[in-house]
Amino acid sequence: MSNTNIKSVASSQKEAQGVSVLFVVFIMTIVLAIALGVSGIVFKQTKMLGEAGQSVAAFSAADSGIEQHLFILYKLPPPQPLFTGECGGATFQVLTKCGLKNAADCPAGLEIDYSRDVYFWTKSVGTYRNVKRAIEIEY
Repeated sequence: MSNTNIKSVASSQKEAQGVSVLFVVFIMTIVLAIALGVSGIVFKQTKMLGEAGQSVAAFSAADSGIEQHLFILYKLPPPQPLFTGECGGATFQVLTKCGLKNAADCPAGLEIDYSRDVYFWTKSVGTYRNVKRAIEIEY
């Protein structure tokens, strides 16, 4: 074999190795991009799943606020315009307003909301670890 043929065979093997390394780097880049995308999705889903329990606690606090408001309403009328409370580490804030049907007889201290055709409406917002959930009733 001549010296030139040996050099060209060695040169073509090095080129083939260079192309193989480039191909492997390209495939690794694609795999890394997919892995980062999947891990981002998994992280967001894990965070949302953790907030689901906090959401239930916040909703329960809002429900407790409505229940307390209805208890106070039937025991000690007239309703209070705004009150707050605590329930197992969660807090609630209850706001009550008069509606259009009760505008003439609205108890002192309550605002009148002329956009609602009800006697009263009450909104309770429960908060637990920066997660808020609200319940609103009209009666």
